[in-house]
Amino acid sequence: MIIGSFHGLLCLYDSNRHTIPMNLAVLWNPSIRKAVGVVVPKTEDNNKERTVLGFGVCRETNDPKIVKITHSNDPWQVEVFTLSTGAWRSPHSSTFPRGNSVFIQWDQVVLDGCVYWLATDITSEFSRDSYHLIISFDITSEEFKEVSLPDTLATFNRENYLTISKQMNSLVVLERNEEEMLYNVWMMEDGVSKSFTKIFTICRLDDIAILTPFVLEFRKSGEPVIQVDCISGRRDQVSLVVYEPNSKRINNIGVNASYFSDVIAYMETLLLLDQPDDFIYENKKV
Repeated sequence: MIIGSFHGLLCLYDSNRHTIPMNLAVLWNPSIRKAVGVVVPKTEDNNKERTVLGFGVCRETNDPKIVKITHSNDPWQVEVFTLSTGAWRSPHSSTFPRGNSVFIQWDQVVLDGCVYWLATDITSEFSRDSYHLIISFDITSEEFKEVSLPDTLATFNRENYLTISKQMNSLVVLERNEEEMLYNVWMMEDGVSKSFTKIFTICRLDDIAILTPFVLEFRKSGEPVIQVDCISGRRDQVSLVVYEPNSKRINNIGVNASYFSDVIAYMETLLLLDQPDDFIYENKKV
């Protein structure tokens, strides 16, 4: 799976014991065709559902980092891999802001030097007190913070599906309402908790089925790229379209496939140029 893309690097992860004998993250620079592997420390039972990874590049040092958050009976445990040292460590300054009732989604957004994840605080499985929030991790200071969502988004509702993304250098929350077939896009203002504005709504597009996740990425112009079904005329294919918020129309960009796992923004970089290609950093700790 793709953990994230930042500063010209892709971070990929595979914990399938049937394909490889270890949990392996790969940092890959497609522009110079170089990649390095990083062995990710296993949880006690090697249950990947208990682990979330994040990826980013420190703005001050240009040093790629992978953060591993492991859920256990105790509060979440944090480990950070830094490429310059080639080792994992438990950062002294990092304190996870909540106990074991918080569950983090794998989807991440890197913005202004921080990694963001959507999370749910579930006191009990069907508790009415459960709610959504966002957890951030500063790549430089290695500190966690919380971003509270407005009540409309924070309320735990099984009919609403939330994801996060980045639009024009701003964090956005994407809300899919299954009952009303509406797709709301909310933007965070100036990094302030609870300060979210609904910037537009994607209404049901005629007879086209919008798949989940419905928005895969945003263009530089701010238009969402959406995965839809049946626009290509073939039942075994899905398509990518661009939604225009002003005209409320869609444009088929002519990209069709059996399925799309992800669509990501990318920029060219020379990171990893000094790294030996295909080198694997073993599970070393400092």
